[in-house]
Amino acid sequence: MKRTVSTVTPIVLMVCVVVFLTTFLLFQRMETHSWWDDPWASDKDIGKGSVQYTYFPIDESYITWIIPLGKVGVPQHPIPTDHIYFATDKSEMIGLLPAPYEVRAPAAGYIVHIQKFKWSELQTGREYDDYSFHILHTNTFMTFLGHVYDPAEHILQQAGKLNYGDNLVWIRVEAGEVIGRSTGGDMGTYNREVTLNFIRPERYEPLMLHTVCPLDYFEPNLRERLYEKVLRKGEPKGGKIDYDQPGRLIGNWFLQGSPVSLLSMNWAPQLSFAYGVYDSAEIQIGFSEGLGIPQKFLCYNAYKVVSGPDPAAVTVESGSVIYWLVAEGAPETRLTLLVQMVKEDTIRIEAFDGWVENPSFTSQAKCYTR
Repeated sequence: MKRTVSTVTPIVLMVCVVVFLTTFLLFQRMETHSWWDDPWASDKDIGKGSVQYTYFPIDESYITWIIPLGKVGVPQHPIPTDHIYFATDKSEMIGLLPAPYEVRAPAAGYIVHIQKFKWSELQTGREYDDYSFHILHTNTFMTFLGHVYDPAEHILQQAGKLNYGDNLVWIRVEAGEVIGRSTGGDMGTYNREVTLNFIRPERYEPLMLHTVCPLDYFEPNLRERLYEKVLRKGEPKGGKIDYDQPGRLIGNWFLQGSPVSLLSMNWAPQLSFAYGVYDSAEIQIGFSEGLGIPQKFLCYNAYKVVSGPDPAAVTVESGSVIYWLVAEGAPETRLTLLVQMVKEDTIRIEAFDGWVENPSFTSQAKCYTR
């Protein structure tokens, strides 16, 4: 019997190839695209503009203190932070289940992102799951709530299976609705209609560029009570994170040769000269492993300047300048920084153990750029 070649086979093969390529490319996009690339992306039109908060995440009667925007740490958060911190009398009990205090949505909106990660205590090594939430209130206004390590059951049910890392969701919440429990935490507010003054905005996460102080968006009576708990002398009372000035040392710097686009968790290349989060008359300096100094100086605290010029006054014409530093909470940890602006967008910097009278640059010096 004479056999014939079916004309359907090439068509079927072509369809299979197209389906395979489409699936492959879609999978590649899913693998490479991050929520952080465009956290404002939404196919829902929920309006524009800011909203007024009517609930603090944990009832303000339990709050003992609030750290405003701009806290700096070493080696974590070496550039000023884009969120505030709030504590209770049980903050040292983080990870305790069930957690003692309810965490509430400050205003109505939609939880659009839940991040789940494993948290480990530095002192004890104890591990537990920790969660953060991003709540979209309008298409231009968003809230971040961090360290909600005991999420509400009805939120978990609506979210479905949560993987470690980023999880995209769409969960309606009302003002004051309990979304979990905790002992304290972080709060960030992002207003897309406000853009901060960073010299190279491409260095930062999209949300960070639109940071505003959460306290300023609470209803007036609650706002006044919250500001009374803020640990800061000077203005702005709610803190600040964008200190960059062209041609001046003040502001944020990044290790030369590091990627242009950096996520906030990639702290190693970051360096900052800013004003104190607790006292705006002081100077705080943040750095991380990229500076190449011994581990003993990476003490999880900011360094405060005890001697050295205002970084806002340091230019290329200033030549080399010397800063004597002391670690906050650890006065025995002393460090000298020798810094020179070699160009308007480039500095040379080197650290020395103790307070050194007349240091000179060695082969260990590092270069940082904007």
